[in-house]
Amino acid sequence: MDGFHFGLKNRNIYFNTSYKNKFVDNWRIKTGFSFTNDHSNLKIIDDLATDNENSMHFKVMLKKQFSNRFKISFGSEYFMPDFDEDCIPNNSNKLTYGFNNNIFASFIETDILFSKNLATKIGIRAEHSELLNETTISPRISLASQSEQKSAIFFGFWSILSES
Repeated sequence: MDGFHFGLKNRNIYFNTSYKNKFVDNWRIKTGFSFTNDHSNLKIIDDLATDNENSMHFKVMLKKQFSNRFKISFGSEYFMPDFDEDCIPNNSNKLTYGFNNNIFASFIETDILFSKNLATKIGIRAEHSELLNETTISPRISLASQSEQKSAIFFGFWSILSES
């Protein structure tokens, strides 16, 4: 079987940090930041491509448990991917492609325990993509039941509503 010539040389850097703590009235905070840098040189038969990606991701979430049966959490996150590609197909003219797609999202959700065997999670998430110039709203609901034999049943519903 004849194959084809393929080459890949890449370098990846990834950094991730997070912080969580309790503060006033039993509120909890979780934050995080990550950074990724990826540089790849590809050769497929006679085609050459160079990819560069830099991405950052920030997030923060606040959570409070009001009782053993009810807790609420809300937060936001911001994604900043920056991707560029140069391609030289079959030793011809260089093609350049790239995008930035900053995405901002926020959410709020509740966890409600009706009994030790029945719980629900209800929430909503809103997200805006700069590249698509589109905002989506996603209502979410899930219901979980656990029997005495430790088996579980889970039902979930997520919907996406878009507005350009």
